[in-house]
Amino acid sequence: SWLAQLASNGYFLTSMNQLFSTFEKRPPANMNYRIELVNGKPLSSEQVELYEQSGRDYVTSSKLYHVFASPVEREAMEIYTDPTEQANTVSYLKKQSKRNGLIFTVTSIIMLLLVGGSIISSEPFFYWLVQGSTTLSVLLVCFYAVHSMMMFRAYNGLKQLAKQLEQGKPIDHEASWQREFMKDHIWSVLILLFGLFII
Repeated sequence: SWLAQLASNGYFLTSMNQLFSTFEKRPPANMNYRIELVNGKPLSSEQVELYEQSGRDYVTSSKLYHVFASPVEREAMEIYTDPTEQANTVSYLKKQSKRNGLIFTVTSIIMLLLVGGSIISSEPFFYWLVQGSTTLSVLLVCFYAVHSMMMFRAYNGLKQLAKQLEQGKPIDHEASWQREFMKDHIWSVLILLFGLFII
C-alpha cells in the first residue's frame, strides 16, 4: 500500500536493497504491488512467466523478496490465494528478523557497557568527550538500538501476519502503512534524543 501511494504521487519503484529504495518520477498512476517472499533464492523464469500471465510486471528483487506491479485497470488476478501456504513462506523471514534483532540487541548492550566503562573510568568525562570516543560510541549505540527495535517490530508484524494467515484470513493488500511508519519514527526519535541527552 505504501508503494501504491507513492505511485499515485508519481514515484515508481525501480530498485531496492536492505538500506535504500530507488524511485523514478513519472506521471502518477494507480498501481497494485505484490511482494513474493523468498529464501534468498533467485527469481526463476517460470515465476516471472506466472506473474506476467496474471497481469503483473516484474519490478525488482531483494535478498528476501521480489516485487511485482500492475496498473489497477489491468485487474491482475492474485497468484497466491491460499493463506496457509502463504503462512509457510512468512516463517523464513520471521526467523531472519528475530536473528537480526538479537544480533543488534547484543551489539547495543556490549557497546553500551563499553561507553559506560569509558564514562566511569579514571579519565575525566570531558577527556572522553573531547577525544570523541564517547560521542561516537553513544551515537553508534543509538544506531544499533534503532535497528534492533525495527527488527523486533518487523518480527512481531510477521508473527501476527503468519497467525492471521494460519487462521485462514487473507492478506489485506490495502492496509494502511502510516500508523506503523509513525510508530517507527517516534521510537527512533526517542532513542536518538536519549542518546543526545547522554552525550
